Amino acid sequence: MKSLKLTQVLILSLLLSAIISMTGCTSYATFATRTTQAVAKIDTDPNQPKITIGKDRFEGFFGPAFDTGAAPSSFAFMDSNASITNPEVSQLYATGNAAKILLGKPVNISDTEMTGNRKPMFFGVRSTSGLSLGLSPGNSAPEFVFGYDREEVSIIPIQKPSSDDGDEDSAIYPSVIGVIRLQTQTDDSDNKIGIRSQTVFATGQAAEHYASTTDVSQLVTNILDTEFESVAARYDAAQALAYEIMIDFYDVDPSKRDKVYNEAAAVGVLGTASKNSANFNKLMGYPPETRVGVFQDLLVGGDASDLLRIKKLRLFSAYLNANLADLSQP
Repeated sequence: MKSLKLTQVLILSLLLSAIISMTGCTSYATFATRTTQAVAKIDTDPNQPKITIGKDRFEGFFGPAFDTGAAPSSFAFMDSNASITNPEVSQLYATGNAAKILLGKPVNISDTEMTGNRKPMFFGVRSTSGLSLGLSPGNSAPEFVFGYDREEVSIIPIQKPSSDDGDEDSAIYPSVIGVIRLQTQTDDSDNKIGIRSQTVFATGQAAEHYASTTDVSQLVTNILDTEFESVAARYDAAQALAYEIMIDFYDVDPSKRDKVYNEAAAVGVLGTASKNSANFNKLMGYPPETRVGVFQDLLVGGDASDLLRIKKLRLFSAYLNANLADLSQP
């Protein structure tokens, strides 16, 4: 029996998901990427033969959308020097809470017990860096890759929490994360001596804990915040946003300020991921008349080294602007 490629698994899973969706119940989410950056790649799949010279990228997601407009969280990016012979690549793939954590959304990582109903899930990654030559019994021509090639596929059930864990109408999308980094290694004279490869593959709470580390968050922030040339520029932008937020905040009716504080904590603007919750508890421990000053200090005095801070402040500013008419009313 011929073995299936990850992309073939994707096609089969999409067909299965489509059949399931016809019944009105989309209980699985399928998320896949395929990346080729090669001098030459010859794919001899009889159903879709293909030759790639240069770069080729595919990303796809199939899953449920909810009445509220929400959808399961997934995130993928690739950063590359575009070199075919000496590729330097940072590539990341994440789902569920791991994807949220990577983008700065504070998430409580609890020690969830593996109890309740069980459903199968699949997460697979295949990577090639260098030269790969494969032979399949059904094909007369070999499959050939010279360069960088990677496939990532997950087929994950959308689960309902138990009645003890929360709203039975809500849904849980389990976390997975896959990371690869290829970096050129040089000696003291800047002569190339090889390529360093680092990969990470994790599921569940392990994926969420890894997503919260500085090691992987740096990959994301390098992509999201390239508009700022220096730490000083990021700091100035964060300060300006914080003061703009406070100008709007002073128009919020005192009876609704606690609601704004809760939203600030949910977005994560009260500190870094490790300090946000503690700072919120500290804020709420002050008398109501003192909280405004403490809130301003937390916004203005944020850590400028947190490269996701500007994104969080922009999200919170957008929330405040959109809801200020209501929030300003008693």
